[in-house]
Amino acid sequence: MGGHSHWATIKRHKGAQDAKRGKIFTRIIRELTIASRSGGDPDGNPRLRLAIAKAKEANMPGDTMKKAIQRGTGELPGVVYEEFSLEGYGPGGTAVLLEITSDNRNRTVAEIRNLFTKNHGNMAEAGAVAWQFHKKGLITIDKAKAANLPADTIKKNIDKATGNLEGVNYEEIRYEGYGAGGAAVMVDCLTDNKVRTVAEVRHALSKNGGNLGTDGSVAFMFKHCGQFLYAPGTSEDQVMEAALDAGAEDVITDDEGGVEVLCAPGDFETVKGALEKAGLKAEVAEITMKPLNATELGGDDGERMQRMLDVLEDLDDVQAVYTTAVIGD
Repeated sequence: MGGHSHWATIKRHKGAQDAKRGKIFTRIIRELTIASRSGGDPDGNPRLRLAIAKAKEANMPGDTMKKAIQRGTGELPGVVYEEFSLEGYGPGGTAVLLEITSDNRNRTVAEIRNLFTKNHGNMAEAGAVAWQFHKKGLITIDKAKAANLPADTIKKNIDKATGNLEGVNYEEIRYEGYGAGGAAVMVDCLTDNKVRTVAEVRHALSKNGGNLGTDGSVAFMFKHCGQFLYAPGTSEDQVMEAALDAGAEDVITDDEGGVEVLCAPGDFETVKGALEKAGLKAEVAEITMKPLNATELGGDDGERMQRMLDVLEDLDDVQAVYTTAVIGD
């Protein structure tokens, strides 16, 4: 079956995710390189040990970690990073102290100065605000297993979640609304403070040309289903044979050659297993809310819509964002 192009939207979403991941990797690589100057053995270098832990948490490939460390120890040539601090004042005289790692001090100072002046602040000389801060060690526990958290502590947290002990109560909420050009938006949230979350979602919508709607105002525009997306060039016949035999509802090829498989949520794992067994690796495989119709946006509307989606996806309480918008180049 044929259909309009979903692939451009998928590429844009993947591109945004890859860009975020790239920024994280860049920051961690710098930390690995600088930390390893004090020795490439993590057992005798606590800073390097922490940097490696961060890299693993971000799923950084082992080869990338190894090269970053070797650049720091001098085993491989590479960029020379410099650590330094910059000080200044924000609005209302608020003190700001920045710790920098850069391969180009002049460029970094110019960028920081521009940020200060653009937001009603100003750069200051060394020592102007540093005395207002104390450098201390900080230990954070992100994952119970990685930190060897005591079993009793883990059990208490599970009991809080199940209601066996008092604790934070999380609530699943879905917000509906409209973005630029009338595109439907649906936002799934998990929050311990409904008032805070609705305010953040409303602000993200209204600031970018949208508005919050009532329950049910756009939900009918989406279908709850399993979705698999394959890049252009994937054999439609091979996908169709494996998917339909496993119980998929539909196989759609878009204008760019991307192949989409749809199934009932309950059949997702069965269909996924059959496709993987056939050697087919999906770019996206998830249970989602698929828009039944597309709202094509471009120009200013497209830019506003993209900003709105970026802001919504960055909110801590937001679990997923669905939209009918298809944003053109």
